[in-house]
Amino acid sequence: MRFLIINVITVLLLTSIGFSQIPDGYYTPAEGLNGPSLKAALNSIISGHTSFPYTDFQTDCWDILKETDKDPNNPDNVILLYTGWSVNAAQEYNNENGWSREHVWAKSRGIYYTGFGSEDDIAATDVHHLRPADITVNSARNNRWFDYCSIPYIDEGDSTGSFTSTDQEWVWQPRAEVIGDVARMMFYMATRYEGTGTEPDLELLDEIPTDRYTNDPVFAKLSTLLAWHVMDPVDQFEQNRNNIIYGYQGNRNPFIDHPEYIHLLWNGETVVSFDESSISVYEDHGTLEVNVNIGYPDTTTATSIEVNLLPTNAIPGGDFEVVMPQYLNFPAGSYSSQSFSINIIDDTEIDGPDTLFFELSNVSGGNNASLGYPTTVQLVILDNEIEDDGRTGNIIISEIVDGPYSGGYPKIVEITNTGNEDTPLTGYTVSRFSGSGSTPDDIHFTFPEFILPFGKSIVLTNASESVWTNTITELTTPEHVIFDLDYGFGPIIGNGDDTYELKDENDTVLDYYGNVGVDGTGLLWEYLDSYAYRNADVITGTDGFNPAEWTIGAVDALDNQQGNLHNYLTPGIHTYVSQPSSLNAAPAVPSGFLLQQNYPNPFNPSTTIRYALDDRANIKLTIFDFRGNEVITLKSGKTPMGNHNIQWDGLNHSGTQVATGVYFVQLKLGNLSQTVKMSYLK
Repeated sequence: MRFLIINVITVLLLTSIGFSQIPDGYYTPAEGLNGPSLKAALNSIISGHTSFPYTDFQTDCWDILKETDKDPNNPDNVILLYTGWSVNAAQEYNNENGWSREHVWAKSRGIYYTGFGSEDDIAATDVHHLRPADITVNSARNNRWFDYCSIPYIDEGDSTGSFTSTDQEWVWQPRAEVIGDVARMMFYMATRYEGTGTEPDLELLDEIPTDRYTNDPVFAKLSTLLAWHVMDPVDQFEQNRNNIIYGYQGNRNPFIDHPEYIHLLWNGETVVSFDESSISVYEDHGTLEVNVNIGYPDTTTATSIEVNLLPTNAIPGGDFEVVMPQYLNFPAGSYSSQSFSINIIDDTEIDGPDTLFFELSNVSGGNNASLGYPTTVQLVILDNEIEDDGRTGNIIISEIVDGPYSGGYPKIVEITNTGNEDTPLTGYTVSRFSGSGSTPDDIHFTFPEFILPFGKSIVLTNASESVWTNTITELTTPEHVIFDLDYGFGPIIGNGDDTYELKDENDTVLDYYGNVGVDGTGLLWEYLDSYAYRNADVITGTDGFNPAEWTIGAVDALDNQQGNLHNYLTPGIHTYVSQPSSLNAAPAVPSGFLLQQNYPNPFNPSTTIRYALDDRANIKLTIFDFRGNEVITLKSGKTPMGNHNIQWDGLNHSGTQVATGVYFVQLKLGNLSQTVKMSYLK
């Protein structure tokens, strides 16, 4: 049985063979060198290693891989390179029912192998580039070159996280968690094997050979491997693997011990990127330092970069202060990160999180310096008051309805108190922005003296009490309700394309449904003859509408459903989680389907969108921009049950690359939908 490894790999327990760390003086001959002289020194250091037979009754490559790639959570299993699956180590090949040994530098690319334990087999049995792999995935990888590609590789219905290509392109992209591992194994092979004696002379190329059947001792693509090395740094699992192999073979992968050697050998182009793609802090954090990293700095030319704050609803001086733009400079030859400061301001208001995006641009200098990944960092500033006072008095819009009965009954705006104290709503207002209107309608509703108990909801509706009790008989009359907010008398007359706004007695915006100044017709959040309800993990309002916080019914979902509204609506009863929402919490989702967070996110150039269906269903998977405009439909039609993934390459319907910014992916199944927010970077 396969198990997907999703938790962080921890340090493996080393066995009795006495595996070592880097010996003192091991790399002394390489100190101060670069280019060909460094490569020659490293080759001398790591050559002449002890080789083990590929298959034998005594210690062989199978045995070593059971130690190097052991699952830290199950010592009887090994982790497979291209999938992350955990499988029984004892199975080995087992008539194609077990696992296989992947030559990361494919044997057919210049590596001699007799299969009889000859000394000429030393490159084929070098464990530094051998990894456990699923048999069918290994076969699919074949001897493909390493480069970016866009076709998710699915093995027997299971997502592997790796990508393949057409036979004309003949390339393979490992899953994101190991692209750096693969790159450093390839750099090792190109350094260890320089044609001494009968050994192969392996070289990395930056141009993919036109003949995919070539047996020449070359591999591509160098620039991609250099980028993968930067994107996926050395981790503890890789270091531990290097130590174990050293205990057996007596040589090490120098690019795991000293990643900087790669630049000194291949003169990689300078790359600048943020240290991380997402940061979250509370208001009482104080000064935040945001780091920007450099890879492959030029030894003689400094590198500079500009940092800007992208436009958002967050306003400097509220929860933060920052000087923009920032100009950072990296001295020549220095790998040290540079940083800029953001002053996080602690206030006493519960005003919801502020989300900021900072973007790198105008990189110059270095060795043909360019932007790496990520080029944008998202900063979320959270209300520490929520954590301190247990969410006292959080008032949100929790349900919106455009009803199917004659006259549009019932039109509903539901307000919920998700705090832990009864909250006076006296002076609070609910206003409607008609279509593309940028100001509220002349008629809005202001609450009279009224206290909303904690955990309770109040329904504002255009229906009269008699219409509710005599016509809309399938719905229970809410405990707290205000009737008759009808045409000419109140604001609860939204026609599916209108925005609702909630303000407190001080005229502070607490929440929105919809985008002000935007006609919702045809957009992600349209609710014509339909409904939307707040997801249960959302307990605070927002001054910037986020459709990912809502489950939104399909347009016309309530058509001809008179008498059946209880199957769709729960006015006056809103369920929500009892603890503050976490940035990492899994959102509440409708039963029958699940839309997962895309990966990677933020992304460039592409991202994988994952979803699961409990049964065969007719679905629609659509990308929208931050205003709710449809960008592209990725999938529409009958889809079998099970786990699925689909890749979006950042193109719209016309095949044009979209702009940097926030996008939403919506999975619609019947009358229900789920939405996830994504960030596309350039």
